[in-house]
Amino acid sequence: MRERIESLKRFQKEKEEGENRLLENLLRKQADNFRESGVPVNERLRIDMEEFKDILPEETVDRHTERLKEVKINQYRGRLSLEKIEEKEEVRGGEKGEIFVTLLLQKFLGDKFLVLRTSPFDDRKSKVDLLVVNKERGEIDFAIDVSVDDSFSPSVGEKQKRLFDRNTHKGTSLTYGIRFEGGKPQPYPHIEYLPAFLLNLPLEILESGINSITSLKEKTPREKKIFNFLKEQIEKQIDSIKEKSWREKRAPHPNLRKKLEEVEKLVKFELSLNSEFSKEI
Repeated sequence: MRERIESLKRFQKEKEEGENRLLENLLRKQADNFRESGVPVNERLRIDMEEFKDILPEETVDRHTERLKEVKINQYRGRLSLEKIEEKEEVRGGEKGEIFVTLLLQKFLGDKFLVLRTSPFDDRKSKVDLLVVNKERGEIDFAIDVSVDDSFSPSVGEKQKRLFDRNTHKGTSLTYGIRFEGGKPQPYPHIEYLPAFLLNLPLEILESGINSITSLKEKTPREKKIFNFLKEQIEKQIDSIKEKSWREKRAPHPNLRKKLEEVEKLVKFELSLNSEFSKEI
């Protein structure tokens, strides 16, 4: 009995390590592709704060970077080095969820959009994980907070409330952003009035998605179903924002409202995968 349990543990560990390697390889390939195109991201597809030293005061960027290091070390009460902490963060469930959703959305939206991860500073400060950048307009259309949890988890409810409150007032702000100027991606600081949506993946759906993703280009039927599942979450959140605005006779900030209307047009009218694939997960 004990040998069987140990065997199952080894199998699960090997399976997780294989999933981690796959996601890490795809993430780094995507980051390389973006950087070759001039997108200011690091090897983990996060907005590279170092690229802002010619735009923001250099001491500000350095202060933000050092503060992030201190926060990470303090979380583990000095028991782990920064290198060990970052290795640990790479393989946690939430990190895998962020990477998977980033790769998935870029695969389906990549013709007109860039999907990348927020800077480490904005990840901590603004509590959003991903940015969806409209290449035609040259601006960030919206941000995403990724959660890997049961839909009825208290933490999911807390995140939903936080983002809902923002989306019915002034939206989300970023210190480190990006925009296209003359058709080229550029670092761009101090973004305001962004819609931000929660995309929650129950663990079993995340695992099935990781098992189906094999490349940066090919779209499997499973990936299409998960994409629809995520898109519908955004639709429902937009409907809730509109319903509250109508009920309370109070609209979000005009700049935020314009962005919300653009996102609604995208998810409800421009993306037509719902008619092609079953919505069942």
